[in-house]
Order: sequence, then structure tokens, then C-alpha cells
Amino acid sequence: MSTLRLTIMNGEFVQVNMKDAEWFNSKCIRANGWRCMIKDDGTLICDTKQEYEDGFHTMKYRITRLGYEQLTLKVPGKEEVWLKTGYVTSKGVRFNSGVVGLTDGEIDKRRTYFRTIEYQNFLNEHGITAVKHEDPNRLFSVHEKQRKNSEAVTFIVTNGKKWQTSSETRIRTVTIDAEVETITEFKQNWKVVGSTWVIYYKTKYFHEGDVAQENKAFLYTLEKDVTRLTDLPIVK
Repeated sequence: MSTLRLTIMNGEFVQVNMKDAEWFNSKCIRANGWRCMIKDDGTLICDTKQEYEDGFHTMKYRITRLGYEQLTLKVPGKEEVWLKTGYVTSKGVRFNSGVVGLTDGEIDKRRTYFRTIEYQNFLNEHGITAVKHEDPNRLFSVHEKQRKNSEAVTFIVTNGKKWQTSSETRIRTVTIDAEVETITEFKQNWKVVGSTWVIYYKTKYFHEGDVAQENKAFLYTLEKDVTRLTDLPIVK
């Protein structure tokens, strides 16, 4: 799943995180299956649709100039469903800046989010992709998977105590396009206690062709205001 991230400042699109956007200017953008525009009154309107056997499924995301967000889903033969509503700005503060995230995938399962620019800058500083407000004192499974053309690694960092509870190595072969490939996977379980946060990192490296790298980091914490957390790693 990829996420289109739009940065809005003073009522205009100023940045998009995808280089292959089909269309991008200060008021309109088309990328990741979404179409977005900022109207003259400052309202943000985004929509995406996809055709299925029963017809077109349509999701719409809207933030009014007063900062009220609405996420709806419409499928053929059913009434429009309101998936999310609420204010993204403080009372009396108009919406004209922020960061909007729009995922791809099946229309019915797509997600959206709004973040203030300050909050997004905090996440960027610590290399955090998303925040999961869940208890970090739990069991985490990490792995390293080695294939012919890529390597995927997950690991955790925490301000609490952790210890390994189990490990496993698995080697298997698969056939892809008549070619046999060996996959080696190392799995470990780690127990975390006494922490206020855990960052779960997911990294994928590609060994052939254009060298590319996928990095994701999920912050687990019960702290509602994550900017109050201390000792988080800083990405330089």
C-alpha cells in the first residue's frame, strides 16, 4: 500500500511525495488514483473511484475552510456511508495549511489522514511513517528474509527493556516463471517491558536493476501527544 502525501500551505498545494503524479499544480493534483482540488473558498475536495462487477465504487474526502473533514463511501444500490467526520483544526481556526495522506488499494479499504505541518515535521525528524496508539509492552515478531533479488528486514528500537524469547530459521524454494528460487527466512520474537514507546522498522533492499530501498517505521505508544516522548531516534 502506498500513500499519497500532499502538503498544503496558505491554501495551495506546495509539495507532493510522488514523482509520478499525473498532474500537479497549486490548485489541482491527480496521483495514486486520487483527484484533488482546492476551491476558491479554500475547501479541499478529493475523490477516487473504481469499477467493480456491481458498478463504480466512489470514495470522497473533503475538508471545509472551517476545518471540518468528511470521508464518505458510495457503492451501487446503497446509501452513501459516512466513514469519518470531525474538525481537524482548533475552534475558530480556518483550514489553509496541513498535510493530507491518501492511500491506494481497494476503494472500500482506502484510508485518509490529516496532520498539521508541525506534527508531520516531528514525524519526519524521527523517521516515523505512522503512529499506532497501542501498548508497546508486548511481544514483537521480527524477521530477515533473503531472496535472489531482494532482502527484507524488520527490527525494533525501544526505550524499555527487551529480550529474545524464540528464534527460527526456515529455508524453502519457490518456482517463479519456471525459475527455482531459494528463500531463507530468520524469525525472532522479542518481549518488551517498561517502555513508553517502540519503533517497528520495516526495510526492503533490491539487489538488481535500479537500486531502491523501502523504509517504514511504525511508532507504538499509548501517549496521545507523541511529541512529548523522549529519547526517540533522530534521522540525520
